[in-house]
Amino acid sequence: MMNAMVDMIVPVYNGEKFLQECLESLEQQSYQNIHPIIIDDHSSDSSLKVIQKYQQNSKFEVTVLENDTNQGVSYSRNRALEQLKGKFVTFLDADDVLLTNHVEKLVNLIENNPSRIAVTGGGSHLKLNPKNFQRKRLYSFNDSLCELLGSRGVEGYLWNKLFYVEDIKKYQLNFIKDIFMGEDLLFVFKLAVKAHAQIIYDPKVTYYYRPNLDSAMRKNRSAEGVLKKGNNWLKTYQVLESIIDDNLNQHNNRKVFRLLDIQYYGSINDFMYDLFAVDDIKDAIRFKMEFMHWLKHDFWPTLFSKYFSTRRKIGIFKKTLQNRRDVKTNS
Repeated sequence: MMNAMVDMIVPVYNGEKFLQECLESLEQQSYQNIHPIIIDDHSSDSSLKVIQKYQQNSKFEVTVLENDTNQGVSYSRNRALEQLKGKFVTFLDADDVLLTNHVEKLVNLIENNPSRIAVTGGGSHLKLNPKNFQRKRLYSFNDSLCELLGSRGVEGYLWNKLFYVEDIKKYQLNFIKDIFMGEDLLFVFKLAVKAHAQIIYDPKVTYYYRPNLDSAMRKNRSAEGVLKKGNNWLKTYQVLESIIDDNLNQHNNRKVFRLLDIQYYGSINDFMYDLFAVDDIKDAIRFKMEFMHWLKHDFWPTLFSKYFSTRRKIGIFKKTLQNRRDVKTNS
């Protein structure tokens, strides 16, 4: 039924620069039955004023929530999950833009296929994403999980997906507040596992994200920041492992277990590369044993895996070679 209500969750924190453009793209959706749920996470700029003006003028019935203190995106999304009214729910980041047919396409996909999750293509504001050259496809359960763990279009993002509200309520899903790297992947992956979901994916781009263009921030990373980010990613993979161990059978879901193993050691490879880049040799060398495992068991399978994009494989190759040189130099 193309008139089913779609909840649209939009967390906002100091987003005044792009928020108006974002909300205008929401207002211009061809799909008419949308319930925007916008959460202001105690912004210090004019974001709340932009939100309130949108609420007053929107054709939709808009729910606005305000956090008394800055709590983070997971807390904000969890508050929004308590306000769900529709059959479906999707997510929008406050600096991104939707094509006018985004929600309509998602609803069409999920209602016309035996799937519990619908996915469209996402592209950068700067250029079209080359992933959209793939064809529309309905993935099996195992392949759906592998695509969420992989990096070639489906992936574990929230923003290009549509979910059944009943699944979120049935399995009491929410976001883990103290995880800030991969919190969206954990939510989507757990939902897919619990609902035994098949994913329908149409790679045509309907969602445009705004990449982080602050190159100075990348260049001036601190060792403390790299450690915090890397350790948080490792925690994310520990939670993923527990989800898989508690819900899947290693015999029937062998390639999911294997891909998670590859991703875990691949994240250590990334972590080491970042630590060496900020001259934190001591912490980088702590992962020498895991890195040697990566070289021996996971490096080449990753390069030949169908679940990783060519761009990701090139990055993995370069980082692995550099890590190998740095480990040899500092051992």
